[in-house]
Amino acid sequence: MKIGLVLEGSYPYVSGGVASWAHMLIQQMPEHEFELITITPTRMTEAEFRYTLPVNVVGVTNLPLDQTHEMRPLKQTLTPEQEEDIKRWMRFQATNTSIFPLFGQAIGTSTQFFTSRLFFDLVKTSYREEQQADSFIDYLWMWRSMYAPVLEILQAELPTVDLIHSASTGYAGL
Repeated sequence: MKIGLVLEGSYPYVSGGVASWAHMLIQQMPEHEFELITITPTRMTEAEFRYTLPVNVVGVTNLPLDQTHEMRPLKQTLTPEQEEDIKRWMRFQATNTSIFPLFGQAIGTSTQFFTSRLFFDLVKTSYREEQQADSFIDYLWMWRSMYAPVLEILQAELPTVDLIHSASTGYAGL
C-alpha cells in the first residue's frame, strides 16, 4: 500500500515535533510505501532535508505556497450557478466540497482568478455585507493573501496514492 503523508512545514525539512513523529511512523511501517506531500512557505529541495529518508519513502512532492504562475487559457467557462457556488464557499456560506474541481482549470491560475471580475465582485459583495469602513484596497489584498495558499493547494498536482493522511488540520487538512 502506498500512503500519502501530508505534512505542513515539518518533515523532512525540520527536525523535532511532528517531523520526529512522521519519521518514526514511517520507520515502524516498512511494509508500506510512503509518498511525502510537503507544504512549505517556499520551494524546498532535497539539500534541505534534516533526515535521511527511510527506504520506504518512494517520493517527495513539495507544495510551496509562494508560487507564481504564467497565465494559461481557461479550459471552461463557469456557469452563473458555479460562480455563485464559488462565492458562497469563499464567503463561508457553504461547505460543498464538490466545487473543488472548479478551482483547478476552470478559474485559471491564482493570478488569473485574483484579477478576474468574479473575484472582484466576490470581495466587493463581502466588503459591503460586512459593512467595512476601512480601505477597500487593504480589504481586497487581505482576501488575496488569505486565499492564495488555499488556491495553491487546490490546484496542486498530487501523486497517486492508496491512502492519504494529513498530519495537521491547517493547509494539510485541506
